[in-house]
Amino acid sequence: MELIQKVANILPLIIFFFAPYSTQASTQFSPQSDCPRKEKDCEGTRTWKDGRHYEGAFSYGKPHGEGVMAWKDGSRYEGHFVNGVREGWGEQINDDGSTYEGHWQSGYMHGKGTYTFACGHVYTGQFIQDEMQGEGRMVFATGTVYFGQWQDSKPHGQGTFTRVDGSQFIGTSKLGYRQGEGRIIMDETLMMEGEWVKNKLSGKVIYTFKDGYQFNMRWKHGQATERVTLITPEGHSTSCSLKSLQRTEGEKVAKIYYLIGQELLTYQETAAAEAYFERAQQLADASFRTKIKETLAQH
Repeated sequence: MELIQKVANILPLIIFFFAPYSTQASTQFSPQSDCPRKEKDCEGTRTWKDGRHYEGAFSYGKPHGEGVMAWKDGSRYEGHFVNGVREGWGEQINDDGSTYEGHWQSGYMHGKGTYTFACGHVYTGQFIQDEMQGEGRMVFATGTVYFGQWQDSKPHGQGTFTRVDGSQFIGTSKLGYRQGEGRIIMDETLMMEGEWVKNKLSGKVIYTFKDGYQFNMRWKHGQATERVTLITPEGHSTSCSLKSLQRTEGEKVAKIYYLIGQELLTYQETAAAEAYFERAQQLADASFRTKIKETLAQH
């Protein structure tokens, strides 16, 4: 299965682990069986030559109905079978500790279910033939949550990422990367709007504060230029560097520095991000400094 290989590309700092297993039940039986192949309905056990062991309902020699299948590596499935394969509702426990509970079809995870990864990520939503596909919610071990559309086990289409600090990215993704127009809502006081290309901000970015102040800035290939146009609620505009506004608009500039740092973290540019967080701390009030320290502690 390629599920984990595809999911691993969702965020650069996340690695998933997955132990593949056969989706079809072998028809090569060992002599260790107490349900004849000619019997339509039977309750019993059977052991395969590859070490798998099954206990439950049979029909004509194949698992059919409710039963439990155990693999030699320690993996275990408990649920419904049809003609020897997993079908309907069931729970799979893999040898690495990852689990799936939900619907199956023709031996595949298919329909609605919950997959818990060995590293702690939990996905609940739609599956199509072992792929996360359709609408779903992923809670990452880091605390970040994504809810929205999926394709080939990656965020694809409209969705929302919510960070631990409460800030949200609302927009579109393309096979695991933010792509197209979107906005980041930091809190009730600040919203950022822009366009992402292969997960990086590019072009005009607008920072709008609740009191009506607006800072327009350009990003290029994931880097902030820090040259801004400040527009007041009355419509007056001033073009200057972001740094030059620290004295008069310090708290606002602090929040912009913070968002720049958060964005750089998604590019794995940790050193550059920490530099922006430090600049934000120097301008922020006490409560916001606490928020910045919490963010730094998580990284």
